[in-house]
Amino acid sequence: MTKPKSERQKAIGKLDDAFSKYIRMSAADYNGYVFCFTCRTPHHWKDADCGHFIPRARMATRWEPMNCKPQCKRCNLHRHGERDIFRAELVRIYGKDAIEAMETRARLGGKHGLIQMGALLQDYKAKNKKLREEKGFA
Repeated sequence: MTKPKSERQKAIGKLDDAFSKYIRMSAADYNGYVFCFTCRTPHHWKDADCGHFIPRARMATRWEPMNCKPQCKRCNLHRHGERDIFRAELVRIYGKDAIEAMETRARLGGKHGLIQMGALLQDYKAKNKKLREEKGFA
């Protein structure tokens, strides 16, 4: 028998879903297509993953937009995120100092409380609603 999810686990799941949609929709063109961050293949945003450079287990950077980009399932799952390519692209976009600072935050750790996660969830839901309206996504 499976153990019921805690309130914290439920909050994490809801926030993960809203954040993932935001990352993928914000990178999509007006036809709904994104390019995989690591192999550049096009996919509809609904078929792409929200790839994390620093793994999701590191809670301090789990919902950090700079850490997350759309990825195809092949790169994200079967190729374990293509971390070397992912990092090189992040450094190209944001600079080495910004990526090293994010890596330090991840190592130092940090935990989001239920209130903070609730606020983030509401923020991403509002951003997603705005993106849907702007880009005409269903």
